[in-house]
Order: sequence, then C-alpha cells, then structure tokens
Amino acid sequence: LFLTLAMCLFLPLSTQVKGPKIGVIGLSKGAEVALAMGTFLEEIAAAVCINGATSMNGASLHFHDINIPAVPYLTEAILINEIGLMSSFNVMGDPLDSVHEVSAIPVEKAQGHILLVAGEADQSLNSKKFAEMALGRAKKFGRTNCSLLH
Repeated sequence: LFLTLAMCLFLPLSTQVKGPKIGVIGLSKGAEVALAMGTFLEEIAAAVCINGATSMNGASLHFHDINIPAVPYLTEAILINEIGLMSSFNVMGDPLDSVHEVSAIPVEKAQGHILLVAGEADQSLNSKKFAEMALGRAKKFGRTNCSLLH
C-alpha cells in the first residue's frame, strides 16, 4: 500500500515527473509487481515487465476488492548444480498448467500500455512462455495495448 501511495500520489507532484501518469519498470519478481500495478492502477500509463511471471506466484494479491490467489512455489524443484549454483527455473511450475489460470494477472483490464520483455535463455523461470500467455489473454479480449519483445 505504501508503494502504491508513493507512486500514485507523491511522484506526480515531483517537478521531475512530466505527466499526470507514470510508468513502472520491473525485473523478475518486480516484473510481476509492475504488471499488477499496470493492470489495476489507473495512474500507471505504462508498465515494462522484464523476465517475470504473469501470474501471482508465492504471494497472493489483495488490493481493495481484488484478490488473486498465488501459485505456491515448488521448492522441491530447486536444483543445485555441481558448482553450488541454484536453478529456480521449475520452481514456478509449468505456465501452461491450469493452476496458473486462476492466478493470472488479468492484463486485459490494463488501461495503459504493457510491454513484456522475455529473454529466450532466462534460467530463472520460463518468462517467454508466461509473456506469451499474457499476450494471448490480452488479444483474446481484443486488447491492443500489450506487446511482447523477445
């Protein structure tokens, strides 16, 4: 709530902010937050979401009358390689799994522009598949304000 108030109420008052609306950029888990903000906050003109999920993962979203349940992390899917580095690629599960449907951030409700950026070789999660699903959802509802860069 504090972040929302700061971004939507105080930032537009700054002399460095040029318009009545603002843009947000998020990376990884921050991309999930940026997408939710771009979807539900009318003060957000654009959201850039880089290598993130497009459904709520690990933590549910509760904002006013909006409640989106989270897909729990699959901690048993964490892999440690031979040099001790952790791979979390499968921790969010398969984006095509129906469990993600109820947890999907409804990008079709976004009033501003949404840019989804997905790296083809992302090793944290299948960000390209998540982004493709969100883009498909927006198109299904006739929305043209969502695009994908990969």
